[in-house]
Amino acid sequence: MAKPVATAHFPDISHYTDPASIDFHAVANGGVPLVITKASQGSHYTDPTYAGFAQRIRSVPLILGAYCYLNVAPEGPQVAHFIDVAHLQKGDLQPVIDAEEAGLGKDETFAAMEDLEGRGFSPILYASRSFFTDVLGSPTKWWLWMAAYRATLPTLPVGVRLFAWQHADAASCPGIAHPVDMSYLYVPVADLKTKFCIV
Repeated sequence: MAKPVATAHFPDISHYTDPASIDFHAVANGGVPLVITKASQGSHYTDPTYAGFAQRIRSVPLILGAYCYLNVAPEGPQVAHFIDVAHLQKGDLQPVIDAEEAGLGKDETFAAMEDLEGRGFSPILYASRSFFTDVLGSPTKWWLWMAAYRATLPTLPVGVRLFAWQHADAASCPGIAHPVDMSYLYVPVADLKTKFCIV
């Protein structure tokens, strides 16, 4: 079976990214369709750059994505906190659950995804390839944003729906002065607003 073909490139950012280093107009003009930014972690932490980044991203022709960094703790309060912080709107990317913390397991990861589904969302799952296959069992229910820092796209089990591949944690992006996390998008850009955003 032929490997998926990337359709675009996009960054993800957080408090580790200097807000002054980003010109979101230049990002949009560089052919980037979306920017995903950290909104929360656990049940209490709010990324201090999220509100400012969200406002700036929404003000230009970019799609805003927001993610919840999942801690090893009950998922309900974490998802509730994320919803309170993210203030997701029509036109934003569906919410992302970031499942990467050491010790995280299948039950709490699936519970967080299902919690968001119960709130009417169609969440996207972010995970490393090894965590996705070895711990989660390669679920095909949700779109996957896979982290794997390597030169070529890893092979995934049949049926996995690949949304994006985060291939680098220090790459260049149009409009951003310093290296950032970068991912290849594997769904048609034209489908983002109709199939992957909140309507």
